[in-house]
Amino acid sequence: MASGISTAAEREFSMKLRDVLTAWQVPGGSEASFSVEQQLSVLLQHRKREDRGKGMRSVLHAAFSVALSEYCLEEGLPHPGFVVLDTPVLTYRDAAPIAGASEVSDLENVLFDGGDDELLSGSVAAAFYSYLGTSHAGQAIVLENQTPPHVDAAGCSVIYFTGGIGTGRSGFYPPIRMS
Repeated sequence: MASGISTAAEREFSMKLRDVLTAWQVPGGSEASFSVEQQLSVLLQHRKREDRGKGMRSVLHAAFSVALSEYCLEEGLPHPGFVVLDTPVLTYRDAAPIAGASEVSDLENVLFDGGDDELLSGSVAAAFYSYLGTSHAGQAIVLENQTPPHVDAAGCSVIYFTGGIGTGRSGFYPPIRMS
């Protein structure tokens, strides 16, 4: 046991992590776990997060943060009730040709993880945003460099930061006007 984390808590948190990854349609999500044996690790299909490509590492980091917030809120443990996620799904790119794929339909709805051979469903980003908008118990702030899929959920809004003063919203914090 590391840092006072009981085996029961490790098991319960692993179940929450699996639920989140499965809801996001991450391949192998039902085989995810959290381990405290030698060092704290998120595992997906018995592979450590750090042994994955950057896209999958990003998704696993986001899933850990969301699952931790939900676990803490459900168990009455201290948590601020919100998560801030920085570019959790940006590193995905369009599908590239796969050796042995005979038709374009074989490639539909498939995305490559940015730095590895792992394939991710094209619906992961949509499922991610849908989950945060409809199922996540807390508040989520997602900073992303691409336009997210449309999520039709009460209380969900997309705010575009233009980077320019006087045109839309220039940034997360209003600019300080010096006089």
